[in-house]
Order: sequence, then structure tokens, then C-alpha cells
Amino acid sequence: MMWKKYRFYILTGLFIFILLSIRQISVILTDIQWFSNLGFSQLFWRPIGLQFGFSLIIFLVGASFIFYNLRIASKNLITLEEESRFFETSFAPYADLVRSIGKLGQGLIAIILSFIWTGSFSNLWQELVYFFGGTSTGMSDPIYNFDLSFYLFRLPLFQRIVTNLLGLVIVTTIIIGLLYVARGTISFYVLKRGLNVSKNNSLKHLNLLLGVTFLLLSFNFFLSLFELLFSDQGVVFGMGYTDTYISRPVYILLAIFALASFLLSLANIKWKKYRWSIICLIGIMVLSILGSVTASVFQSVFVSPNELTREAPFIEHHLEMTQKAYGIDEISEQTWQVVDEETSPELTSEVKDNVRLLDYRPLRDVYREEQEYRRYYQFNDVDMGRYTVNDTYHQVMLSARELDVDLLPEGAQTSVNRHLKYTHGYGLAMSPVGDLTPNGLPNYFFRDMPIKDQIGISLDRPEIYFGELTNDFVLVNSDESEFNYPGQEDIDHTYEGEDGINMNLMNRILFSLRKANSFLLFSQEYSSDSQILFDRNIIDRVEKIAPFFRYDSDPYLAVADEKLYWIIDAYVETDNFPYSQPFEDNKNYIENPVKVVIDAYSGSVDFYLVKDDDPFSQALDRFFPELFTDLDQASNELREQFRYPEDLFSAQASILKNYHMEDPVIFYNREDAWDIPTESYRGESITMEPYYATLDLPNSEGPEFVLMIPYTPVERNNMISWLGARNDGENYGELVLYRFPRGEHLRGPQQIESRIDQDDHISQQISLWDTRGSNVIRGNLLVIPLDNGILYIEPLFLQAEESSYPEMRRVIASWQGKVVMTNTIDEALIAFGADPEELDIEDPEDIEEDFEEIPDPELGDVDELVQEALEIYQQADQALRVGEWSEYGKAIEELESILQEMQSQVEQ
Repeated sequence: MMWKKYRFYILTGLFIFILLSIRQISVILTDIQWFSNLGFSQLFWRPIGLQFGFSLIIFLVGASFIFYNLRIASKNLITLEEESRFFETSFAPYADLVRSIGKLGQGLIAIILSFIWTGSFSNLWQELVYFFGGTSTGMSDPIYNFDLSFYLFRLPLFQRIVTNLLGLVIVTTIIIGLLYVARGTISFYVLKRGLNVSKNNSLKHLNLLLGVTFLLLSFNFFLSLFELLFSDQGVVFGMGYTDTYISRPVYILLAIFALASFLLSLANIKWKKYRWSIICLIGIMVLSILGSVTASVFQSVFVSPNELTREAPFIEHHLEMTQKAYGIDEISEQTWQVVDEETSPELTSEVKDNVRLLDYRPLRDVYREEQEYRRYYQFNDVDMGRYTVNDTYHQVMLSARELDVDLLPEGAQTSVNRHLKYTHGYGLAMSPVGDLTPNGLPNYFFRDMPIKDQIGISLDRPEIYFGELTNDFVLVNSDESEFNYPGQEDIDHTYEGEDGINMNLMNRILFSLRKANSFLLFSQEYSSDSQILFDRNIIDRVEKIAPFFRYDSDPYLAVADEKLYWIIDAYVETDNFPYSQPFEDNKNYIENPVKVVIDAYSGSVDFYLVKDDDPFSQALDRFFPELFTDLDQASNELREQFRYPEDLFSAQASILKNYHMEDPVIFYNREDAWDIPTESYRGESITMEPYYATLDLPNSEGPEFVLMIPYTPVERNNMISWLGARNDGENYGELVLYRFPRGEHLRGPQQIESRIDQDDHISQQISLWDTRGSNVIRGNLLVIPLDNGILYIEPLFLQAEESSYPEMRRVIASWQGKVVMTNTIDEALIAFGADPEELDIEDPEDIEEDFEEIPDPELGDVDELVQEALEIYQQADQALRVGEWSEYGKAIEELESILQEMQSQVEQ
């Protein structure tokens, strides 16, 4: 009977549901095949199963709780008491409606509200993975001595569950209370006079709801004890003096008081003292406010006047945990000795030949002009790499030649062209960083189409089906031939990969629904071997497979095993590392345990675990055994292209500016704070970016590929140290901090930039080029530490008005106070006293010696030093007046160094 009566409505609803869900169903069915083809089925099914299973439990708990309370309320709304009629409000009919709709209506309300509430647990599966997969880290917090796994893997889940349950109970309590007030079964008069309290089931019901609220509040206050380790109220991030002696006791008191209130609400089932529950609720609110006010007053009155003394132990905790969280506790510190006597730069041929004269910004313009050939090709980004060919080391810059179908002519924007014909990019441009043509343009190791290998690295598979610009799906192995690259006659290509999804009839239907594209269903170009390649953007691809990582903003290209690969650094981050200083997006822990490698041809993805002691990757490995590929399975050629990630290095370099200080007193006063220097680019002063350089490090067996950044003291421009990350072989990932001897005045990048700007010869030459219609571009200023000093190199680019790309025309170099502008690095080294016979030049006599040297002992330079000495003297005097003795001593040391330099210049 019921089926016949409601059959039409049920079938209509089912049809509408299927119609609205059919696209999502097609997405699920095609994603199942996609994950399976890539070998990551676990990463599709386990998150879904985990999220669905937990959401179902949460949904049933929420629906049962809401339904049960609505049923109790509907019974309590039935009363013959005159008081309820007397106190009912104008909303009483709505309250009666809840009773009149019966179990079915109340069940529907419970289902809807619980469904909405369950949404607050979205993406909970990631926290569950870490909860079940996480194990001991071997590190503990300095206050409670809990293993850090509690904060990283347990506490976030506890917080979310308790907070959401508390929200459910509070909202339910408010709804039930409003029903009772509207109906008149509860009113202020009833509570005040105590009318029929013993018979008032409405009060009993609300009392029990308040009891559950008290219990959850007790748990919440207990968890707050651990959240104090992430407090930002004190002098440093983490639990401070006030948190320890005021906030923590207040939370303990609140937790005990809330638990006692819960027990009282249970006793009220018999005692009927419901007003005491209200008093307890008010008491919790008052105690919370008083605790907050007391903490603020205590901080201002008792802590701030003696802040350093009281906060010193907590500053020590903060320093220790921050250094651990960012991995800077493992930095190896060394002193970089500086030779005082005048000598010429001592650098090996490998270092000299790999000084980066190419700047990635102008170089991209050159590649686009010389190597794109057609409007639909695009060089999206320029990457850095290094290769050893025939025992010769080469630092290179390279960029993939991708195909962007959006750049096809408007008349060529057809489905056949977009999805069948123009399916892939082709090859790359690769140039050595220090080898340029006489016209100032880059030489090439790889170039043109078909690909020309001019060094012998070998590349047999130059086609690029997966990249940074491949944002649309393509159909391969169809009856329509694929365009490979242009020539006198266009060259075709047939895809030979096996990672696509076969386009049988069912998949044609599913993908036409997924992409909302009828071409996929009705095209006549299919063959029995046709495959579809989709999700080809490499960032989208890896984020879909493993969304729990944060991926580096700059994927880089590598040539290995005669193929093209994309390498992306994957990071694990959290904001739950106790006492650690937050960096970006409130995250206070970052690690790079995984290198993701994507085959640019087939789209296959490998997650190589390069750091197996990271607790997050260990938890993921336990839950997803098929996720990671053993590093030993990567070829040596591929592993040699792994490099230390810039995003991680930037975070560590920024944190290190203050956290190289280990003494709490020095840290508190910021006596030795550092800064990252600035440089000039296109007429603006910008913060230096970390850069890769080929260097000879102390005690190393040969040149190394190093990611580095220099430091200057805060509000000073002299260089004080530099941080390097080693990239090669067994040294990969090692951080080295080189400090310059105290008292040595080494010019920093901005001081070198200022000397260049103030030099008459360079300024006149640049002005002359500008007046002749050329745009002058100053490239990155490179700081190159050598055994006997610091060499500064800055390439100078010219771009004529009629030209679409710049050319490298001059090299500006500085060494031991001298600045020269020459045509090549060799000329600059000769200007600094190097022997041409020792420069490994094919014909030393061909070196032009018409360079201009800007000698150091000029009057303008002495005036500059006088001005700098005066500023430092004033700062020392100010420090003396306020009693900052350490700052005073530091300024005096720097002043002495400058005065000695002035004396040496005057003697010259």
C-alpha cells in the first residue's frame, strides 16, 4: 500500500537524484581507472573508505542524538499545567508543530541537521591516517615530556572531535531550550519561583543537556593545557611565564569545575536543583573571563618589568624547538677565513667556467625568441641543473618547450586540433651558465627541432605530454596523426606509452559525461588502441594522488636515462610543533622527505622517499605501503638531478636570521640579528633570492652544486656570513653556515651595488647605452666565496628597442675593493692580477685588455667610509647612553675595522 501510494514520488526523486549525480558518478568511475593505471589504487580507496566509514559513524551519532532529543522534547510539550499556557509565547504554534509532525518528520529534521553537522568533519581522513599511522618520534616537549607524536598526530584529532561534538550539543541545547520557552514550559518566572520543578520534565531534559555540555567542556579545558604550548601571548611563541603560572592553573580549575558541574547535573536527576546547573554554567563563564583578565594583568604588572629574567627558561625551550622544527639544529658551522694581503682570485677552472652569467629572467625571453619557432610553443620557466659529461662538470639552465593549445590561431581551435592533433610539446633548450657567444647570447647543449644534442647527454624521448601548461585532455593512438614538430613538412608521431585509459564504448560515455564534451562520444577518429590522457598538469596530477603533501612552487626539468622528467619537491607541514616559531600560514614545521618524479612522456609518477626519519612520511608509509618508491630504484642519472629545494631553504634561511642565536639573553635583545641583503634589479632594490652556484668548499674533493644565500647584520650592509645547502652525492641535504671572522669588514651585496652606481665610468657607460635607445638590465649579483676572498660578479644585459630579447654585454666584478667592468670573466680576473697563462684560456693573447678598472682608494670611497664610520659612532654613542653594552661593543669593533680600512687607503 505504501509503495503504491508514494511510488510516483519515490521514482521521480530517484530519477532526479541520478540525473544530478550522473556526472559525479562518471568522475568516480573514471578516477578508479586513473588511479589503477598509475598503480595507486590504495590512495583512491583507502581515503574514501576511511572518510566514509568515520562520517557514517559521526552521522549516525549526530542523527540519533538530535532525534532522541526531539522525541523527548515533543513528549514534554504535552502538558495540562496552566502555568505553561499562561507563559507560552506567540511562537507556541511552531513548537507544537515539532510535536505534530511525528517521528517521521522529526527523523527527517535529525537527518538534515546531522548531515550538515557531518560536513564539519570533511577531509578528516588525513588526520585519521596520521592518528593510526603515527608512532613515536623520539623527541618530547619540554613541559609535559610527552612524545611529539601526541601533538603531531593525536591532539589535532582530539581537538576537532571535541570541538565539533561541543558544537552539536550546544546547538541542540539552544534549539530544545527555545522550543520549551516558546511553548511556555520554561520561563524566567518558573525558574525564579520554582513552580512545579519536581514535575517539570523540560527542566530535567535541559539539565541533562547541560551536563553533557559540562563534560565536553571539561575535556576541552583539559586539551587547552596542551594548546598552551602554541600560545602567542608571551615574548616568544609557546608557553611562557604567565601561561605556566596563571593560564595553566586556570584551565586545570576550569576542567575540574566543569567535571564537577557534570556530576552535579547527574545528581540533579534526583535532587531537582536545576538552578545549580545554571549557576555552574555562569560560574564557568565568569571563571574564564577572570582567568583571561588575571593573565593580562599579571603579564603587565609582574612579568613585563622583569621579562628577560622570568622568560629566560621559556626562551631556551623556544630556541631549541624552533631549531629542531626547521632542521637548523643540524647546521654545521665553520669560519670562512679571509686573506688580508692583496692577491688575485684563486678559483679553479670548474668554478670559473660555471659562474652564472645567465639570468633566468632575460634568458626566458631569449629562449622564447630563438627557440619557440611557432606561436603555440611556450617556455614557461627556466630551471637550474648540473651534468657531468666525459668527466667535465657543467652547471646549466634549461627549459621545456611545451605546447599550449590555447595559443593556437582562433580558426584552428577545433576539437580535432585541441585533443587529437596538437597533443604534446617537444624537447627543450639547455645552455651552460657561463659560456656565451661573442654577441652575448647563450650557447646551447640542447636546441631546435628535431632535437640537437651538442654535448652528448643523450635524449631519445623528447616529446612532452605532461607538463606545467598541459591543462586539457588528449586522445592518442587515434586515426588522426599527432603533430610532433614543424619542419619543411610537419613531422607526425604515434604515442607509445601505456598509461592512458582505453577508450572503449563505456569509457567514451563516461568521459563525455565527465568532460561535458560530446566530441568524446561521437568522434569517428577512434581506433582499437585509442587512449585518453587527462589530468596532465603535473601539479594537479600529484596533488590528486597525494593531497596530504604541499608541493614546491617550481617543478624543474631533468634529462636522465634518455628521457625528460619533471621533479617536484613534496613537503610535509604542520602547525602543531610545540614552541616552534610559525613561518608561513602559521605552519611551524616543514620537511622535504619526498621527491616526486613524473615522466614527461608517459605521465607515470614515482614518490621517492629521500628522508626516511620524518615522522609524517613514516605514518604515510604505514598506511599507504604502495605510495613510496625505494630510492635505490632511481637510476644514478636521475638521482644526480635531485637538488635541495628552494622553498625549504628559504624558510630555513629566514628562520636562521634570528635563530642562530642560542643564548636567551642575546636572542631576547636581538644583539646579533641578521638580515638577507638586497640587490638592484631593473632600477629597484629587491631582496636577494637563494641561488645555485658551483663552489669549492673547504675539505671537499671537487666543485659542488650549492644553494646559498649571504647574510648581513640588521640595518647594516656589510656581509657577516653565508648559508649553503650541499646537493651532491652523500653530502646531499647538509647545511653549512660559514661565518666571517669578527672584526673583518666585508662589503655586502648592497654596498657593492652602491659602488657600481657611484662609479663614474660605469654610470657614464650605462647612461650612454640608455641614450642610444638600449635598455640596460643588471642581472643577479653573485657572491662567490673563494679560499682567499669574496668575488662579486654581476652580468650586464642590453636590450635594444628593436630587439625582443636582451644580450649579455658586460661583466661587472669586484674583488678586494676593486671594481671593473669587462667583456668576460677572464678579463676581470686579469684585471685583479690573475696570470693569463693560468686561466686555462686557449689563447691568452686573444684576451682584450681594454677593460676599465675602478680602483678602490678613491676620495669618494674614503668619504663613503667616513660617513659610515660617523653613523656607527652615533649608534655606539646611543647604545652607551641606554646601557646596551653588547651593542656598544659590537659597534666599536665594526668602527675599528672601518678606521683601519680608511688608514690603508690613505697610505696607498
